[in-house]
Amino acid sequence: MAFPTALENWFISDPSRIQGDILKYSRVRGRFSSLIKKGTLPDGNGFNFSTVISDRSIGTGGGWVEIEQANGSGNNCNTLTPTTVSPALTQLTYNAYQQTIFSEYICANDARRGYMFTEQVQNIRKNFVAEIVDRWEDKDMAEYIAATGRKIVLDSSLTENGYGQAIPSAAATSQITQDYLDAFYVDLIRDGAGDEPYAFTSGTPLLNLICSFEASQAIIKGSAAVREDFRFAEMGDGAGDAVYAGVWVGRGGRGIADFGFRISD
Repeated sequence: MAFPTALENWFISDPSRIQGDILKYSRVRGRFSSLIKKGTLPDGNGFNFSTVISDRSIGTGGGWVEIEQANGSGNNCNTLTPTTVSPALTQLTYNAYQQTIFSEYICANDARRGYMFTEQVQNIRKNFVAEIVDRWEDKDMAEYIAATGRKIVLDSSLTENGYGQAIPSAAATSQITQDYLDAFYVDLIRDGAGDEPYAFTSGTPLLNLICSFEASQAIIKGSAAVREDFRFAEMGDGAGDAVYAGVWVGRGGRGIADFGFRISD
């Protein structure tokens, strides 16, 4: 079996024994993939698939007709023109993808002669596993964005693209703010997002927001009302408990990775 030429240089043999452990940089772990529903690809179903999206539709034809005094000729039945509600269906297609990832070969004899070789190999393995996680995270995010029905840029006209289209090329002129979230929340609820919400608070549907640390900080700092809700989230008792006590999800200190949101009170 052939090995890379520089394999013997992978493991540090003489670090002068000053530092008694092996140090490493940690990778930033994504959280996007864990939020996407997954399942086993069934055998025998090929490699290209489709999903049907049922949208709302409006009836055409007909209308309201005032009921009249019966004249013996069925005038209250014969004069009715039916309203026809045609289905609004969108078919999305997608393909299965695959990728093979190998680590470099590690010679056991070379590894055994390295300083604290067990820790070095463990770190190499952890980095390999983290690389796989990163690739899933990047792929899931890219495919999710590609399939998203609405892609909006925060510019003066909220430039938007739909299914199967790229993110608009228009330059954003604003960071995400609570005002934008309020407007998006109303649109989403009107489109039926409240039928299967992330959670409820006081009967109000909560919707997931996935954003970066910088974006979450911009939302908090950009709205005095949100800052106050966040600051006093642990105050009160029972019905008087915090406005956002049940809203913020998955936060650690000031590092809000993802949280539900609703219209500001």
